[in-house]
Amino acid sequence: MVEEKEKNNYGGFWLGVVFGGLIGSVLGLVIAGDEKGELRKKLVKKFRILLEYLNDLSENVEEKGQELKEEAAKKITQVKEVVDQTGEELHQKTRKFFLSKGKPLTKNK
Repeated sequence: MVEEKEKNNYGGFWLGVVFGGLIGSVLGLVIAGDEKGELRKKLVKKFRILLEYLNDLSENVEEKGQELKEEAAKKITQVKEVVDQTGEELHQKTRKFFLSKGKPLTKNK
């Protein structure tokens, strides 16, 4: 358990190092940039495309999550109905069995 947490912490650390390096590189290029600002314009354009993609992805994930939630609710309702019906059938069969044997269904104290 402790080893698993340590592995997760190291993974987060290295992920932070990679993203930090990427962000630092991009910022260095933007700040140093070329004279006409072409690099900056290209980066802004690519960043906008990335943001649009992430926004679309977010919407798709949200829609899929809602669909899964609705499907799960339907399945839960179906399972509940089957359990209720099976419980009622079991109760009736148990009642019939004990009554056919002439035994009481409850103990008298």
